Amino acid sequence: MNALLPDNEAARLAALSECNILDTPVEKAFDDITHLAAYICGTPIALISLLDAERQWFKSKVGLDVAQTPRDIAFCAYAIKPNDILIVPDALADSRFANNPLVTSDPYIRFYAGVPLVTPEGHILGTLCVIDYVPRELTPKQIEALLTLGHQASTQIQLGCNLAALERATFERRRAEEALSQANTQLTNRVKELEQRNLEIMLLSEMSDFLQACLSVEEAKKVIVKLTQLLFPAFDGGVLLKSSTKNLVETVTTWGKVTSTKTFKPCECWALRRSRVHWVQDIEHGMRCQHFLGSPKPAQSLCVPMLAQDEALGLLYLSAQDFGKITTANRRLARTVAEQIALALANIKLRENLRNQSIRDPLTNLFNRRYLEESLEREMNRAKRKQQPIGIIMLDVDHFKQFNDKFGHDAGDAVLKAVAQFLQKHTRQSDIACRYGGEEFTLILPEASLDVLKQRAEQLRQGIKKLSIYHGQNLLGKITISLGIACFPDQGVTGEQVMKAADTALYRAKAEGRDLVAIAS
Repeated sequence: MNALLPDNEAARLAALSECNILDTPVEKAFDDITHLAAYICGTPIALISLLDAERQWFKSKVGLDVAQTPRDIAFCAYAIKPNDILIVPDALADSRFANNPLVTSDPYIRFYAGVPLVTPEGHILGTLCVIDYVPRELTPKQIEALLTLGHQASTQIQLGCNLAALERATFERRRAEEALSQANTQLTNRVKELEQRNLEIMLLSEMSDFLQACLSVEEAKKVIVKLTQLLFPAFDGGVLLKSSTKNLVETVTTWGKVTSTKTFKPCECWALRRSRVHWVQDIEHGMRCQHFLGSPKPAQSLCVPMLAQDEALGLLYLSAQDFGKITTANRRLARTVAEQIALALANIKLRENLRNQSIRDPLTNLFNRRYLEESLEREMNRAKRKQQPIGIIMLDVDHFKQFNDKFGHDAGDAVLKAVAQFLQKHTRQSDIACRYGGEEFTLILPEASLDVLKQRAEQLRQGIKKLSIYHGQNLLGKITISLGIACFPDQGVTGEQVMKAADTALYRAKAEGRDLVAIAS
């Protein structure tokens, strides 16, 4: 198998060499990406593969023991051609790969999907790929996620290049101190500049570590507030993020003389409109944005969009009162900071989405049975420590099958959604509402005694009877529910016992005529 060389092979190899990444130790940031790629795509193997003149070398690998393979048999050699993604559903059915040693012998590759890792200059250094031992396809969402992770891997490589450049600047400072010992004025200015670069390296590393450890966007905002001002102390500025509706840009933090109305529309910023850095060297004569005019008006301004998979998540803004103050190095640092923040936010949102998908019922958006079991064990342990009760309410929509048969499954789904919305609206923040299965729902009520439980269950029964549920333009019939309640420690000393007692009470409520609350004996 001889893949043709890219037209820009010499420039590509030079760009790879400048990144100084080949044969470097394992890094957690890259391993996180490959583990996430394998998890999302459900494959046993995921690799970040870099292609030099003679070999493909794996910067990160999941499910594979070797560190490199010859270039002439590498799937990556095809994937680094300028396509969005290379997908080989069945290597044995593909004439390019059917006789490849990696297909016909260990590791017996049958499926391959690779996303090119592209530098800002357009050089393709390698791929993020997933591999399986059986033929298969990827879903559109898996392809989208793999493209996102590939962009993140490319960004991580570029961040390493920027940090390597700063480290080289530090080395140059040491040489300058030895060679220019008598040029005191020039040396002092150089030392100050390089000390600033060292501080930037430290703060960039600290920001990266903290952002990667954040579990939510709100946590990330706190890190951003503390560290961005330290990175740009000589400038006025601000960090902003798009709202959840994406039609407004909201201020996270500002410093210096920057003034803001807290929100503005994305169309008011040239950087967000064009998804590229907008640098105004002279505010009087340049194409200035309508936001952050400041008082007094600045001499220069810089807007850097925070991009993740070509989508602007927010904006880093800097301004200066004096001409020439925002240098090329400052602009480069601002771009690096914006990339770091965007990468972290994209990772956090991806993790949050995956977490929600694993614990939420897709129809009702209530917690699912898996989360119910985890939460019940946690709440039981807490209740035992504090010697407090826990209430369980199990409820079932009466005659749901007959209703489903009469009005159709879409109408049945509308009923389940309406009941779920009612439960979410009429439960405390500490309560846990779950879809147990089918038309059954379960509520966990921490610190609720049996008397409180009876009162809450009756309120739910009466409230749901009053619901007006529409399917299309049609008003559906009245909905009733049956409920069974049980309480720890009165009806059981383990979560399983209390759940079983509530379930038994629910069946008794249905047997006794439905539309009532039954208490576990």
